[in-house]
Amino acid sequence: MFCENLKKIYILNQSLQWFMVGLILPILTVFQVEKGLDLFEVGIVMGVYSTSIILLELPTGALADTIGRKKVFIISVVLMFISFFGMLISQEFWHYIISFAFLGASRSLSSGTIDAWFIDEFEKKYPDGNLQETLAMVGIFVTLSLGGASLLGGYIPMSSLSIIISHIEGFDIYSLNFMVALFLALCQMLLTSVLIKEERIVEHQEKGILSGLMAFPSLIATSVHYGLKNHLVFLLILASVFWSFSLSGVEMLWQPKAKEVAGAEFQTSILGILGSGYFFAGALGSYISIPLCRLFKNDYAFVLFMMRLFMGTVLVIMAISTTQVGFAIAYWTFFLINGVKESPHATIYNEAIPSEKRSTMLSFESFVMQIGGLAGSICLGYLANNFSIEYAWMFSGALITSSSLIYILVRKQRQLIVEQPSG
Repeated sequence: MFCENLKKIYILNQSLQWFMVGLILPILTVFQVEKGLDLFEVGIVMGVYSTSIILLELPTGALADTIGRKKVFIISVVLMFISFFGMLISQEFWHYIISFAFLGASRSLSSGTIDAWFIDEFEKKYPDGNLQETLAMVGIFVTLSLGGASLLGGYIPMSSLSIIISHIEGFDIYSLNFMVALFLALCQMLLTSVLIKEERIVEHQEKGILSGLMAFPSLIATSVHYGLKNHLVFLLILASVFWSFSLSGVEMLWQPKAKEVAGAEFQTSILGILGSGYFFAGALGSYISIPLCRLFKNDYAFVLFMMRLFMGTVLVIMAISTTQVGFAIAYWTFFLINGVKESPHATIYNEAIPSEKRSTMLSFESFVMQIGGLAGSICLGYLANNFSIEYAWMFSGALITSSSLIYILVRKQRQLIVEQPSG
């Protein structure tokens, strides 16, 4: 019963968090253009968002381990509220710079907070539970939440209420998306305060945020050292870097590729169908991961090895697709595989890191993934611009396929760890 209640609270928290994001994603670029920004300025704004995440990812992870994960998560929701409100009322380029900097800070603060709290509570009070299956089930709900919110986010600007609001000075048809998100952010603050019970004693918590900030240098140095010196953790982080590098190229280039494949038949509704299918395919992948891992007797590293090989192959098929149906099937299959790999990787990683460093180490992985994604956007964008999208994706496919070998090393490392006590 405890496990079910804990899981429901975690699902509600994460689904609501990503539902807010999903409401904004479909209109993130067009609303800025509607407000007068050109695409180069939009690129700068998104760069500020990514940079703020990279700069703050590690310090904010350490903060969660020092002053408490619930407290830091609520602060992140407050910053998200400020960000959404800023976007709603912004009229100048620099307004968006500030708003997206706050959004990046919010993303950094939320990373490694409630998820770390859940894993600690799950392992402490339900030691015989299957973490991989639990994370997979949570992933299904979260991904469905994102998909449903994205569909709703695309519909809201077409509603009669949005049209009415757009006639008010300073607002447009996209304003209602942000108003709904602001209301949900208030709900998230309230629900988190009431439902999340953090019983663990956190070092420095009684001394407040200042002591947490003073603890940053030693915590970060220890975590970076742990991430580089622990062979299993290092291999898992390396696998994440290759994944984020390649994924950034897919997320950045799939829309122009879809338009290229459709040719004269292209309609914007195609992007909506493909985009929502992305999330639903990911949810299905999370579900499939449960029986798949059971089939291979929870040999997570071997499952991840197979998924990497499959993912690289599918990306090459996407690159050479010339029909809309073929591209759609390959695109959704790619993200279905991505959904399969999430919970096995997270399970191995969380088993490899100690509880007292969990938030910081989760943030450390997210930090290097952000760097990998930024590098991928630049490198693959260059290849696509100077050669072709097909060339960029074939390069990524080869990289993903090659990186599958990392999980063979992960498998061997896990076996060594298991054998150590008896040796």
